[in-house]
This record gives sequence, structure tokens and C-alpha cells, in this order.
Amino acid sequence: MIITTHHIHKNPNLTHIHFFQQTKNQKPKTPTPKEKKEKMYTTTLALMATAFAATGVLAAEDVAHIQIDIIVPDGFNELFFLDAPLGQYYMDKAFDNVSTFELEGPEGVSCTPYVEDDNGGYEAEPFTVGKPTVLSTVDSVKVRSVWCI
Repeated sequence: MIITTHHIHKNPNLTHIHFFQQTKNQKPKTPTPKEKKEKMYTTTLALMATAFAATGVLAAEDVAHIQIDIIVPDGFNELFFLDAPLGQYYMDKAFDNVSTFELEGPEGVSCTPYVEDDNGGYEAEPFTVGKPTVLSTVDSVKVRSVWCI
């Protein structure tokens, strides 16, 4: 039977944990310097990952959740939902007949639509959570791409 034990050393500059494995009725095996270094490195990475996850650094979303109101040929509107990656231009077939863009989340993100027209195109008003961008209430508008940051 293998028993795993550990103990924690604390000092003002560093907290680390030592793990030892032993079989029943056998003295704990003292790790070699290489094993100590590997364990410390692994433990440090695990503690850092836990700390970042707890603060939300690693858990932050890297997509914008967008709602698109689309005018279809029969005059009715349809809603589409998609996720656009942050920090890059995003193109989608759903952008061919846009009426309104609305950001569902996350908070703090802003998205800018780039509209196609006869003169090449223009940058429309950015949309954020709670502040949609209405491109048209009558006709559909062709949007080339969306940039979210």
C-alpha cells in the first residue's frame, strides 16, 4: 500500500509543499535535488494557475456574445446569436441582412460593425451591453465584418 504525505514550509517570501510517497512500514524516501526541483516547479505552476483562475485572469471570456436582428424578405425580423472572437475582424453570412446589433456580453466589451455601401464602406456606431446599434428599421444592411475588443 502506498501512502502519500505532505508538509508545507512557510516563510515570508515563498510557500511551497513537499510530497513524499512511501509504502506501509517503510521510512519516507527523501527526494533527490532534481525531484525536489520538479515538484516545486509543478506545485508553483499549480498554485499560480489556481490564483489566476480565482482572480478571473484565466477565466476571462475571449468571445463577444452578439445578437443580430435580421430583416428577412417577407418583412419579418429574425434573431440570430453568434460568438465573435475578440481582437480580430469577424465575418459571418448572418451579416448580409442586418437591422440591429446587440451585445449580450461580456461587460466591458465594445464591438464595431463595418458596413458595406456603394462607396466601399464605413464604420458604424459601436455597440456594447445595453447599447445596441440600429443600422436600419426598414431595409437590410450588408455588414462586412465586426471588430470586438
